[in-house]
Amino acid sequence: MKNYEKLLYDYADGIGSLRERIEEGDWWKDPYTYESLFIDIDWLTPARVTLEKVAPKKAWKRIEELDNELLRIAKVLSEKDPYVLEYLAESLGGVIPQLCHLLQVSEAETAAKS
Repeated sequence: MKNYEKLLYDYADGIGSLRERIEEGDWWKDPYTYESLFIDIDWLTPARVTLEKVAPKKAWKRIEELDNELLRIAKVLSEKDPYVLEYLAESLGGVIPQLCHLLQVSEAETAAKS
């Protein structure tokens, strides 16, 4: 297995863990599950940041698919707890700018509700 393949696996695994946690139900109410979201983000962040630097062209279609999956998850997370989205944007916004945009939209929606 090449280095970038291991990183791609780690990134996909972290996204899979996030997806499983939010599919479990009331993740924002359960302290263990809630804390685990941040652990998952910390797990997948180095892999994604490093992929930005070392992944060959042939890997980018899969990386973009995973990024899109992460954006879908981030949207679900933001609906219940904007702080998780903020943490995700701070961690990966440099390599996935759409996360920063999603955070701005979420903050604007929250401000409009107030």
